[in-house]
Amino acid sequence: MKKTLLIKFAELISIIFNPFALGLAILVMAIVKSKMPQVEQLVWIITVTVLNGAVLALIYWIFINAGYIFDDSVQNKKILHGRLVLLTLLLVLVTIELLVLVSTSAYQPLLAVYIGGVLTLVLGLLITNFWKISWHSTMITFFTGMFVFMYNYRAWPLVLVFITVIWSRILLKRHTIWQLTAGVLLSIIVIIAVFGYFGLFK
Repeated sequence: MKKTLLIKFAELISIIFNPFALGLAILVMAIVKSKMPQVEQLVWIITVTVLNGAVLALIYWIFINAGYIFDDSVQNKKILHGRLVLLTLLLVLVTIELLVLVSTSAYQPLLAVYIGGVLTLVLGLLITNFWKISWHSTMITFFTGMFVFMYNYRAWPLVLVFITVIWSRILLKRHTIWQLTAGVLLSIIVIIAVFGYFGLFK
């Protein structure tokens, strides 16, 4: 009985802190943190909520109903193809948003987040062609890193969330330790490289 409850809890954690929800949260945080006019800020929040939230959710739902599987046990290799298609669509969307941002006003840290997102997706797609990587660990690491960047030591409770997400993926047998580690390292490397390049570390 306890095992069943633990599994249900782990599934809930995986759903709440899914890569797409975390990606949207990261963008909204970056928009709020960026110094831009309130009207422009509101436009960006609405834009990413619609495109990166509602539209992606609709596309995901269509794929699921078409028989695609995106989250299954580590033994299921069929999910790689579906992930590649969905991640490629996401990369196109994020790249377009980045180009719009650059052509208008390159607000920081929103610009750094978009560039970091594009780099993460490109590198992740290259890795996914040959090996399964944990996008849950990739995005929760990026999410935690953003909070630490914005709130410094006050973000320490997120470490507990980070650990819980990693634990849930292991319990559900969605990833191996190496796949989770690869996702964490990918985000850390991108964050250090991009934020360091723009001199955003205090």
